Amino acid sequence: MNVSRLSPLFHLYCEPRFRLAAAVLAAALVCSGLAVHAAADSALVRSGAQLVDPATRDQEQPLSSALSILPQIRQESAVEAAERRELADKGWGRSGNTIFDLATQKVVEQRPLPGDGGLPSSKSEALINGGFEGSALSPWTTDYWTASTTFPHSGGGCAHSSGNYWIRQDFSAIPVSGITSVSYWIRQPEAQISAIDFFYSDGSWTEDIIDVISTSWEQKTVTSYLQAGKSLTGIRIYGYSSSPPDDTYLDDVSIIVSGVNILANPGFEGGATLSSWTTDYWTASTTSPHTGAGCAHSAGNYWIRQDFAAIPVSSISSVTYWIRQPEAQISAVDFFYSDSTWTEDIIDVVSTSWEQKNVTSYLTAGKSLTGIRIYGYSSSPPDDTYLDDVSIQYNLAPTATPTRTPTTPPTSTPTWTPTSSPSPTIALTPTPTFSPTVTATPTPAPIPAVNSVGAVLLAGLLALLLLHRRK
Repeated sequence: MNVSRLSPLFHLYCEPRFRLAAAVLAAALVCSGLAVHAAADSALVRSGAQLVDPATRDQEQPLSSALSILPQIRQESAVEAAERRELADKGWGRSGNTIFDLATQKVVEQRPLPGDGGLPSSKSEALINGGFEGSALSPWTTDYWTASTTFPHSGGGCAHSSGNYWIRQDFSAIPVSGITSVSYWIRQPEAQISAIDFFYSDGSWTEDIIDVISTSWEQKTVTSYLQAGKSLTGIRIYGYSSSPPDDTYLDDVSIIVSGVNILANPGFEGGATLSSWTTDYWTASTTSPHTGAGCAHSAGNYWIRQDFAAIPVSSISSVTYWIRQPEAQISAVDFFYSDSTWTEDIIDVVSTSWEQKNVTSYLTAGKSLTGIRIYGYSSSPPDDTYLDDVSIQYNLAPTATPTRTPTTPPTSTPTWTPTSSPSPTIALTPTPTFSPTVTATPTPAPIPAVNSVGAVLLAGLLALLLLHRRK
């Protein structure tokens, strides 16, 4: 064969560089062909390896079942598909348990995920009607705030004041240690100030001044103004007075309560002492504690007790403790209430190892708990009882118990004078709070597949011409 008569392309193909370029070009054409195939039906939208029909919002066959590199796709249930259609029709989106409006980025509602069985229970809202929905402001009390539908932050309503007036809600005592956050949304077209008062179970109260920075809705987080070691019983928020109209709008006031053990030193980790507990003859021990480094020990029918500020039984989710008796006998538990009554119940100890006892059912409904006392036992020595990890969990939203009566609005702007003791603490430091919002990520317009194919072909031809010229 006359090799000289072979085409230049054949000579070029014999070059190793050409064969590499040709292989790359072929692979690119295959991938482009897949893209063309997937884009053939222009109605389909791809996200990851999933194709979705935007008209019906139904999932289609994954892009290519022949490609083993594609991830496994979890097919949504019928319930999830129905909800997805509902949210899309309303222009809403979901993140976790939060439903939000895609256009305004406002939270619409909290809704449990399908199949989850409910919203998370580790946190709860202590306030009632914090969003001021409805024509009345109940159970809030006020001297001259009114319900409003003028540009609420969320929902259909908010509260409005034109002057230095207050709005307040009282509730059962909540230990400050169990409060995760206190926040509210405020809007003042003139961006002035707002006073916030906290009331405690010991009769004391504080007041702090919060600067309003924006003329639009602005979230204020005031958790840091709470006084540690106390129990919160009420919150009061003021507008302001300057030159009319002095408008203040309030919405989405929130006190989030998390699960908290109201007992101090529940694991007896105080070293040689049983700090926060009183006892007739229990001692600190390091003998095989249930958790941590310490526990409490008794060798007889002795008691150990802790008292605390009154907690409504309706706000207690559980009362438990861990006990170990090598002889597996009995243990008495006493509950003390704010009306000076108390009860005692005998708990059987079944195991000789650590055993948890749940005694929540022995609480007396309708009362407020002020103390707990646990006994060992006496029989034949050594009568050992070990105690650890005592817990009284407070994590339910309390029932609001408003005590204030609205008064007739004055004819002129009143001068407010605090009458409680001690004097309120005024904090003038601005406290702007950054509030992240959910931002929907726009879907970029897809580049037509034919453009991708053309670009790949053009790049391949240029590579061939370049190699030919070098030859």
